Amino acid sequence: MTLKAPHIVLDLETRSTKPNAIGASIGAVAIGPDLQLLTSEFHIPLAQHMQFPRHEDSETMRWWSEQSQEARFASIMAAQTVLPGQAQRDFAAWVHSVADPEKVKVCGNGSVFDNVILRSLYDMFNQPPPWERRFDRDIRTILDLHPAAKDVGEFVGVKHIAVDDARHEAKQLVKALSPHQGLMGSWDAR
Repeated sequence: MTLKAPHIVLDLETRSTKPNAIGASIGAVAIGPDLQLLTSEFHIPLAQHMQFPRHEDSETMRWWSEQSQEARFASIMAAQTVLPGQAQRDFAAWVHSVADPEKVKVCGNGSVFDNVILRSLYDMFNQPPPWERRFDRDIRTILDLHPAAKDVGEFVGVKHIAVDDARHEAKQLVKALSPHQGLMGSWDAR
């Protein structure tokens, strides 16, 4: 029997910061029951032109122009993209392969960003998100409660490539939860 991940760290790259932002890429990393990063990661760039009338803003696009070429070409300027509906089905299949969708806690970076935007995208394409709303979690809140967990060493990869950001945030979540394993149940919604 394969152990299922109790936590998934989600990171989106977008063309806006609004709840209905155009999604550029989805990255995610699964955390195992023993609080180890699982070898399974997810990354997919989305076809952005298929998401209108979702939101894009000039301030976010200006910010993107200041980011590394590698980050831009992994998301907002990706040559190979997947239609949003297919990307959502692929993400749902990945979640089902690594976790129990009825129990997994999905942790985004910001209480109104990653999870909210991805849920909105699922709604737009009339698909159910592959996790329960009551298990939405926020890495920023956890890091405010456990500031020492922010220090997990050098960033590995390229900042603002969704899977690299998710991997770094997963390390932080593991560090925040590790001394508090007995409290992990407090993340459960009952």
